[in-house]
Amino acid sequence: MYFAGIIADSMTMTESDFVVAVTLAETEFAQVVADKWIASGEEFRMSAGWGCYCWLLGNCPDTEFSASKIASMLD
Repeated sequence: MYFAGIIADSMTMTESDFVVAVTLAETEFAQVVADKWIASGEEFRMSAGWGCYCWLLGNCPDTEFSASKIASMLD
């Protein structure tokens, strides 16, 4: 399942199709879905949401993030 997520075409997937956070991070709606996952209260889903943000923060320009939102997430 993990390998399938790595080789998947992220541009043809929908929100419910994601297997791994890295695949999600390659989409236009990554932050929206990651926010939902973090707020879900479900341990594994929350972990995937945080993993997606880690990937996004390391691979996207800072201008793609709201500084106040990231600051509140760190609290």
